[in-house]
Amino acid sequence: MKQWLMDILQCPICRNDKLSLRTIEVNGEEIMWGVILCDACKRWFPIINSIPHMLPDEFRKNEDKEFAERVSKLLKGITLELRPPRYKISDDIR
Repeated sequence: MKQWLMDILQCPICRNDKLSLRTIEVNGEEIMWGVILCDACKRWFPIINSIPHMLPDEFRKNEDKEFAERVSKLLKGITLELRPPRYKISDDIR
């Protein structure tokens, strides 16, 4: 996914367009792995193999668990919850 895509994305749950991005792996201008965070409803959406998975809760499957397990140590200060897919930011990085 390209960084400029953040300018046009919005949360599929609450329609908020103020989203945050935490990158995990970048290859040139392409974000290969990362997570998109909705500041309003606290949902998180994975970026897997450069594809943002911006799905409503009811369509999210096992890939969330696999993604959270894979990247949890790389997202310092952020906890990814699975049901519902929300995140928490620890107090020490606010």
